[in-house]
Amino acid sequence: MMTEWPDRDVPNSGFRTFFFCITGDTDANAGNDPELAARGAWGGIFRVDFNATREGGQISLVVLGDADHASFDNLTFTSTRTLAATEDRGDTLHDQLNKLDSIWVYDVSVRNGASARLVALGQDILATDEDNEPTGLHFSDGDSSILGLIGRNGPNPRTGRLFFTQQHGENNLYRVVLQNEEGSIGE
Repeated sequence: MMTEWPDRDVPNSGFRTFFFCITGDTDANAGNDPELAARGAWGGIFRVDFNATREGGQISLVVLGDADHASFDNLTFTSTRTLAATEDRGDTLHDQLNKLDSIWVYDVSVRNGASARLVALGQDILATDEDNEPTGLHFSDGDSSILGLIGRNGPNPRTGRLFFTQQHGENNLYRVVLQNEEGSIGE
C-alpha cells in the first residue's frame, strides 16, 4: 500500500494516475454539519494512483470542499500540476450562501495545494435566474491524433487553449485568455 503520492508527472503518468470530483450535497444544511463536511458534503477532488501492474493502488483526497469551494462538477489540467475545476452549486445552495459558481485552479502536486479563482460568474443577466454555471471545461492543444489523446501528454500552456461552456441559458462557449504582467493579452 502506498502512503505518499508517487513521484510522477500528472497527467503524464501513462494512465496510472486519475483525478475525479464529487459534487457533494447542494444544500448548506449538510455542509454545515462538521461530520458531514469532513466526509465531502461540500464536494471534493480525489486522486487515484495505480501501481505498476494496475492491480492495486491508492485513492487520496486532494481537495475537500467548503462553503467557498463547493459542488465540483468538471475537471481539466492546464499544466502538469495545475487542475481547473468548475462548480455547480444549484439554486438552493446559491440562495443559501449568496454565492454563484466559479472556476478554481489548484496546485495538485501537494495535498491541499493552493487555490485561486480563475473565473467568477454572476455578472450577467442570467445570474438573476441562477442559470449560469460553468458546465463544461476543456483544455486542448488541438491534437486529435491517438498520440494527442487527453491524458497521454501533459498540457502545454503555451500552445493549448482553455475553454468553458455554459450549457444552460444562452449556451455560450468561452475561451479563457490570460493577461500578462504588461497588461496585454497573451496566448
